[in-house]
This record gives sequence, C-alpha cells and structure tokens, in this order.
Amino acid sequence: MREEVSYQSMNLPMIMLAIPFLGPRSIGAFQGGIATGIENEIVDINEKIHLWPNPTNGEVHVEFSEQINTPLQIRLIDAMGRVSMKMKLPAGSISFLLDMSAMISGSYILYISGENISLTKNILTQ
Repeated sequence: MREEVSYQSMNLPMIMLAIPFLGPRSIGAFQGGIATGIENEIVDINEKIHLWPNPTNGEVHVEFSEQINTPLQIRLIDAMGRVSMKMKLPAGSISFLLDMSAMISGSYILYISGENISLTKNILTQ
C-alpha cells in the first residue's frame, strides 16, 4: 500500500511570486517546488479605458479612469495587420488623442501595452 505524502506536512517553505502574465495582481504560491495555488485580484483594465467617438471620422479621445503609473506603447493596426500609427505615452498619463482623419475608412485595432498592461480596442473610421 502506498503512503500519501502531503507537502503541507513536510514543513517546506512557502514562496510567493508575482506572475505578471496572469494579471497585475496575481500571486502564485509554491511549496516545495510544487504550485499550490494562484490567488487572483485581477482588475479588468478594459473597464478603465473609454474612447469616443467610435465610429469616428477625425480625432478619437482615449481616457483612462485613473492615472497610469507605467509608460505605455500605443499602436494602431489596420485590417491588414499593418501598424498605421505608433506612439509612446509617458507614465502618469490619463488621456491622449488619436488623429484618425487621414485614415482610410475601415476597422482598426488600438493596441496598448506596458508593464502588466495589455489591451485592445476596436475603432471604426467612416
């Protein structure tokens, strides 16, 4: 008969690691080299960003509901997968404008990335 061994009964140290790809507030718990759980306090950043007007034929206002504490990379990608616009947004920003008046009518993807942040929004031009 095989004896079951519990890692908790072995008194191994618990190690907590931040796991950025699971979200900005995800914590992995490891004991004895074995993952024992993941605690998530994930905030959906898509709920914290607003853009208008959409659809547009000119400027698009992009606003975060709170100040972003990390620099961000902003890319606008067309329907063919080409980068139509690229810019950097400094830490501490709360909003920015996209001038889309020269863009061809169609669908674009706004891709915003930074430390522990990655999101996409669709924008339509008329």
